[in-house]
Amino acid sequence: MKKRFMAGPFEVEPVRVTHSIPDCCGLVLRCADGTIFHTGDWKIDESPLDGNVFDRESLEELSKEGVTLMMSDSTNVLSPGRTISEAVVEDSLIRHISEAKGRIITTQFASNIHRLASIKKAADLTGRKMVLVGMSLRTYLEAAWKDGKGSIDPSTLIKAEDIDAYAPKDLLIVTTGSQVYSLFRFVENR
Repeated sequence: MKKRFMAGPFEVEPVRVTHSIPDCCGLVLRCADGTIFHTGDWKIDESPLDGNVFDRESLEELSKEGVTLMMSDSTNVLSPGRTISEAVVEDSLIRHISEAKGRIITTQFASNIHRLASIKKAADLTGRKMVLVGMSLRTYLEAAWKDGKGSIDPSTLIKAEDIDAYAPKDLLIVTTGSQVYSLFRFVENR
């Protein structure tokens, strides 16, 4: 990942960061006017589910070199403390889903492939079938599967239009974004 390349007047160096999607990286952009560090969306996860750890060493080297401008996007950056690891989130999901008796509906960002894998793990451990409601979830999952970055074969999931064939206690429904309202209206009419 650390291979530098040129893009116009910039020497670009990717730096691995962690988040809840595969292959996260920030970019160090060096030019005659200084050094820019663009993190993308990130958090420091000491035990990421995909095993690709945050490149702390490169960030420490960059701090010694000096940065003219840092552009960063990180949810809850103004909240004190640390963000919990996706491994902790996975354990919590498994615990809560294992305790549930009826229909389960989860919601998440469509791009959060690691979280989707955690939900699938919980579904498998509890004998539930997973259903995706929303085109963007399926689009991201299919792209991740095709690229070898996803652990869920989309063809193994129950289609949303087939949920009536299953008891609510046998399903784990995942939805996102604008689909949430539609899903609740859909479920309400069942």
